[in-house]
Amino acid sequence: MLLNNDANFLSSNKNEALFATHGTLVCMGLILYSIGSKHIPAADLTLLSLTEVIGGIFWVWLPWLGINEIPSTNTIIGGFFIFLAIFYYSMIMQSNRRFIGLN
Repeated sequence: MLLNNDANFLSSNKNEALFATHGTLVCMGLILYSIGSKHIPAADLTLLSLTEVIGGIFWVWLPWLGINEIPSTNTIIGGFFIFLAIFYYSMIMQSNRRFIGLN
């Protein structure tokens, strides 16, 4: 919530903590994603980046953050399908060690 005192915009302590947490999570995620891009194929990285969509659904759903957005049923079902696709692909790739590369 923004407070207006004589044209100065101030933020509450709770929002400042949320800003810092969000910035830290995004920064660490991008750093780890960049490090992992040296060792993981691009197709796997693209599929892995879809986990951000699943995390975003639950990030805004948490009531103690004060956001309290309630995702629709279609959003939950879509996130579930993305999770199943990632899980299925990781299980297939774990049992199948073949790598087709352009070497």
